[in-house]
Amino acid sequence: MNDAALIEAGKEVAELLAARRFDELGSRFDYALKFQDDAKSAIEHDFDEAACECTGNPIDSPPLVSVSHLQPNDAGLVSLVECRLQYQEATGVLAELVLNSAGNLYLEQVSGYGERPST
Repeated sequence: MNDAALIEAGKEVAELLAARRFDELGSRFDYALKFQDDAKSAIEHDFDEAACECTGNPIDSPPLVSVSHLQPNDAGLVSLVECRLQYQEATGVLAELVLNSAGNLYLEQVSGYGERPST
């Protein structure tokens, strides 16, 4: 999978998160941190938790998507795609996709980033 395809996948993930289409997101990419839950419920929970850490509302701007390639490793992880949904005050929701050596692209984690300003 080339970088352009990975970036498109990252944009798709951001779009599905922003639209709260967790079932479709889980069906398309699964979720590494679902543990005993179904992917939809686990993604929704983690997204809601991450969004609560953010300040204000999502900014009406395209998501920031970046691709990095990992050093060879025993786990067979090849690339990391970071998808940032920006909120106000330099906070947001980060979704991470991982491409493994078998060619599988999956949602690794959904979390908040940035620090909320103290009140």
